[in-house]
Amino acid sequence: MEEKPKYRYKALHDLNPSLYDKAWNLSMAFDNMVFCMKNIGSISSPTRFTNSSIKKEYFDIRKKLDSLLEENQNSEHSRATVVSDMAGLIEYSVVRASKPDIVVETGVANGYSTAVILSALEKNTNGKLVSVEISKNVGRLVDMLCIGKERWELVVGKPRENLVQALDREKRIDIFIHDSDHSYENMKFEFQEAYKRIRDGGFLMSDDIFWNKKSAFVDFSRAIGAKPSIFPSSNKSFGIIKINKKQNGNETL
Repeated sequence: MEEKPKYRYKALHDLNPSLYDKAWNLSMAFDNMVFCMKNIGSISSPTRFTNSSIKKEYFDIRKKLDSLLEENQNSEHSRATVVSDMAGLIEYSVVRASKPDIVVETGVANGYSTAVILSALEKNTNGKLVSVEISKNVGRLVDMLCIGKERWELVVGKPRENLVQALDREKRIDIFIHDSDHSYENMKFEFQEAYKRIRDGGFLMSDDIFWNKKSAFVDFSRAIGAKPSIFPSSNKSFGIIKINKKQNGNETL
């Protein structure tokens, strides 16, 4: 489940939590800008993955989800955990275009991104989403939207152990999406474990790829010899790698 860093400005948080949130968002926006400037060569246009009809489908779903959020503003998981417009569009478009059998994600929170993926699978009339979480009290928007829920498997338990077990059960997956603990060590672990099971031609995606200063996503891309695509949006950036193990020459890490 995605969480904010533990009080980067603790004194300010204790004094004024609202002001802290504004300062935190400004700090994240600045960090994101610096990250994008350092990785300018990987900044991509979404046109490679999207078309007008798929964009319309996506924004219709997003409109419904935004309406549900407005109706449930006091829910446990607020808009702070919502995937950006750009990241959600890429997730939806890649799922619609590649028509995967198995998608695995880590991190659910309020279920916004989960609902987007399930909507794309339902539109494909094919595929399953396996979500790995540390709590069963997640995914409120999946329940409220009621699209593709029968294609969803929520796996709850110890995060790393749970992910490995879920991947082992599926044996081969088409898409992996990271959106859980954004520490360098955890992101690197998830990418490595998922990479072993992603088929050639599949995709590895990650939200909030700049949240750790060394950027596990960029380092992992270099380790497998892949050129990532980065999609910046306000105070966060989303990354995607198309997997080609023969070309990259790294079957395992």
